Amino acid sequence: LHLNRGLQSWAKISKIMAQEFKILNKSPKNCRERYNNHLNPEIKREEWSHDEETLLINLQKEMGNRWAEISRRLQGRYIFGNKELIMRLKINSTQNIENLFGT
Repeated sequence: LHLNRGLQSWAKISKIMAQEFKILNKSPKNCRERYNNHLNPEIKREEWSHDEETLLINLQKEMGNRWAEISRRLQGRYIFGNKELIMRLKINSTQNIENLFGT
């Protein structure tokens, strides 16, 4: 609806979802987040490059868990993917350190 009909109002999109498609209980916020995090055609879906992973790690060290701000600096990557990746990278780096030092 956002792209097909050019609708900009998430409140209108929410209302149309309920009236035309019988999809109830979708707030304007639900509609916006679903589009921005999953349906947006500008989201990169391929594997993260080494440079992107390094940038993400550095941004997270610098900014902490301010994921919305971090995502703005990682064009084309969605916020929940950023959190998942940083957790995976942290786990992997911890395991690598433990393997190196036998801790």
